Amino acid sequence: MAEAGPGAHATFARSVRASRFEVLLTIVPHRRAPLAPALLAVVALGACAMPWLRGLPRLPACPGPVPSTEALPAGDLVWRDRVRYRGGEVDAGFSLVAEKRGAELVLVGLNAFGARAFSVTQERERIEADARLGPAREVPPETVLRDWHAARAAGTEAPGTLELARPECGYRATFVAESRGFLGDPE
Repeated sequence: MAEAGPGAHATFARSVRASRFEVLLTIVPHRRAPLAPALLAVVALGACAMPWLRGLPRLPACPGPVPSTEALPAGDLVWRDRVRYRGGEVDAGFSLVAEKRGAELVLVGLNAFGARAFSVTQERERIEADARLGPAREVPPETVLRDWHAARAAGTEAPGTLELARPECGYRATFVAESRGFLGDPE
């Protein structure tokens, strides 16, 4: 075996006997090229400039007040709805499940695969949103909550449909009420 000098690649060879065959195994240790991190940074920065890697189109948050949960009917209730948002490059649909227990409302949005896309918890005027898909969500959860309240205020009940136009925010939302019942009732 030859000795390798500093900075040179060393090659090691040894014989390996496997059953009846003898195989020559060559191991070549590699040195990391000093330009590898710089090359990786250039590729990453270049990829960020590609529009198709910036994410999905999104609707901007639509400003306006969200009604208090006290505006909803009394009792522990559950609603099931479907909603479709269209505006700009966005065309997104969700199945919605809303549960109201006392003054607390939880609205969960499910994507086309039945996975939770977001949830919004509202207690009177306090609102907390949790978006599992982060920047991949096309519609802000608070916007869905505001529009869900508008559908309830309009009296949309199963099997009703409400077309909600928000020209100031650049979208239309279509709500389809599927059911409403009391928590604990068999469906």
